Amino acid sequence: MILDWDVHHGNGTMNTFANSPEVLFCSLHQSPLYPGSGKVNEIGIGAGSGYSLNVPLPSGCGDAIYLQVMLDAVLPLGLAYKPELILVSAGFDAHERDPVGGMNLTGAGFYHMTRIMTTLALETGAYGPVFVLEGGYDLTGLSEGVRACLLGVADGPDLPPRPEPDAATRATLSSAAKLLRPYWGESVFRSLG
Repeated sequence: MILDWDVHHGNGTMNTFANSPEVLFCSLHQSPLYPGSGKVNEIGIGAGSGYSLNVPLPSGCGDAIYLQVMLDAVLPLGLAYKPELILVSAGFDAHERDPVGGMNLTGAGFYHMTRIMTTLALETGAYGPVFVLEGGYDLTGLSEGVRACLLGVADGPDLPPRPEPDAATRATLSSAAKLLRPYWGESVFRSLG
């Protein structure tokens, strides 16, 4: 399983595995933003149909929105998939200080997302999460994000309190769930109605 939380859509990774059911790809990214891909309806191709989750988010999203996506879509899908290995494309250009992206994630957000992924690894017996450093164009934001991930791994599995749901994000996740339910069943996204 690959989770990409870089502010840009992970189009190269998605395209590499688009035809494969052997990799579950999840991307949380700012949209519109370069490269312009990562629409909700991009769910994979052929045998890989249903193995891509793309969650385009508008500029300005912060910790609560990202945690909503992680808890309502990424975690349930990962639990259903039961990966053997979890990789995180760990870009920190979604940090609130970053001059390239327009997101508002803080160190706390990265910390909680890391702990969600360590929980997923524990629950499924997967190796990881293994982090691959990607973008990050503000050195303070980059160092804060990396430190938050290291602390999240060191502190181990835990789920943060569920944030107050955002209606627009819920609508995006409901659209994704509708497209993915034929491949994963009703129960995976039950919290999205």
